[in-house]
This record gives sequence, structure tokens and C-alpha cells, in this order.
Amino acid sequence: MAETIVGLTVLFGVVGVQLLIGLGLFVWARFVARRHRAPWWRHARWLPLVALALMLVGVGLSALLIVRAFSAVAGVDAAMKATLLAQGISEATNTGAFFSLPAWVLYVVSLVSSVVGSLGRPRPSSEGGGPHGNGAAPSA
Repeated sequence: MAETIVGLTVLFGVVGVQLLIGLGLFVWARFVARRHRAPWWRHARWLPLVALALMLVGVGLSALLIVRAFSAVAGVDAAMKATLLAQGISEATNTGAFFSLPAWVLYVVSLVSSVVGSLGRPRPSSEGGGPHGNGAAPSA
């Protein structure tokens, strides 16, 4: 019973940290996208949420596969338990890595783009989003 409580606490802790990172980066990227108003910045603001979704899928699948690995060895003879458990844990960690590595790359890209966007001066967009309707400076 205590192991279940500890496992759930760790799982909720991991999910909570991911939510804080993902939503924090999203709010920052949204601020930068509003400031710059260019198409790339509007698309870049979604990177942290895509990364968050990948991480949550990875954590969820890893937890599911760990539970499946331990339940698979419940009715097996002692000679096969270690092998089956090692295979199940390996599958769970590989699944977690498959989803978390691209997610962290997206987090880093979002972080770098938000820093660059925060430090850079906003340029008028070429889509007509400037203060004069066409993105160009007013004629004299």
C-alpha cells in the first residue's frame, strides 16, 4: 500500500512539474508572439504545449507499461520473473525516452525562441499588421 502511495506521489509530482514548465513557457511564448505579430512567432507559441502533450503521453505510457510489467510477472515461475520484469522495464523506459527526448528538444527551442523574442525589437509584420494597415511606414 505504501509503495502505491509513493508511486502516485512521484507520478503526480512529475506531471505537476511538467505542467508548470509547459504552461509557463506557453505564457511566455504567447507574450512574445503578441509582441512580434509575425507568423513564425504565432506558430512558435504552441511549441511548449506540444512538448507538454508529448511528455504527458510519455509519462502515462511509461507508468502503464511498468504496471503491466509487474502484473505480468505475478503468475510466472521464479526462473522467468527477472527476465520478464527486465524486458517490461526496458520497454517502459524506451517508451518514455521516445516521447521525452523530442519534448525536451521542443522545450529548449521554445525557451531559446522566447529569450530571442524577448530581447529582440518587434518588427512590423509583412501581413498588414502594422499601425498603418499595410505594414509599411507612413508616407510623408
